[in-house]
Amino acid sequence: MTTSISRVARAITADEAAEVEANGWALLPGYVGAEQVHSLRRGAESLLGLAPDGAVVRPSAVVRTPSEVGRRTARTALRVFGETALDPELGRNAGRVVNRPDSIVLVEDEVNAARDQQPGAPAFHAGASSYQLDTTFGFTWIALTDIDADQGAPVFVSGSHRLGLVGLGFYSEETMAGWDRLPAGSVSAPQAMKAGDAVVARSETIRAFPPNTTDRVAITYALVHAPATTTYIGWPIELPGGTEIPSHQLLTEAGLPIVHHGEDRDDWRRTQGAKG
Repeated sequence: MTTSISRVARAITADEAAEVEANGWALLPGYVGAEQVHSLRRGAESLLGLAPDGAVVRPSAVVRTPSEVGRRTARTALRVFGETALDPELGRNAGRVVNRPDSIVLVEDEVNAARDQQPGAPAFHAGASSYQLDTTFGFTWIALTDIDADQGAPVFVSGSHRLGLVGLGFYSEETMAGWDRLPAGSVSAPQAMKAGDAVVARSETIRAFPPNTTDRVAITYALVHAPATTTYIGWPIELPGGTEIPSHQLLTEAGLPIVHHGEDRDDWRRTQGAKG
């Protein structure tokens, strides 16, 4: 299934793609325009049920596959999630994040909100450990509110994507300090974002989202993209949107939507050569 709609995000620059290649992640200022961010936040507020003062009623909340919710309902405010999730430019950018010319599918999307969480040390993990896919895939987190450093802004371990898969566990900063293959100073500062900024990362990149201990709500819209040649290798599952994926099936065979058709490989190689 292929959907063609207007672009809602800017293209990742060559410098940003190089930063992902080097560090496994990158901050993208001004990634989504103000009008689209406003619509996404309105949809998020509708999904999450915010208090009259704009604060999340609960300390944290997650809504899985809002793009599917928007597609299945007549609620106009939610249609923006389908429009954004299926955006071809987001798919093309995901291809640049994983450095692959393949077609790209949307695996999952979700809205996250948090405030007034209990303080504690951040728990680090690699996104690849949460999904049983046989190749590198990409994550995008779009800020729908301003997110200051003390509001649970994400932290990344630069260069950790070169470690490969590190297992299903969560890790403390102290534990990772003993890993010989990670140079000192690999843990980034919290990546504060303005509404419309985004961070992208490869699936093997270790990251953490510290607790938002403030009374100021932080809302993000997260998307997971993978090359269309990716195979699911876990136990049979049913995704929140209702899609069933048996073990060892290509994601496209499971009906996940193609959001970007692949680049011409010769053009891709020339582009990569020009970067060098």
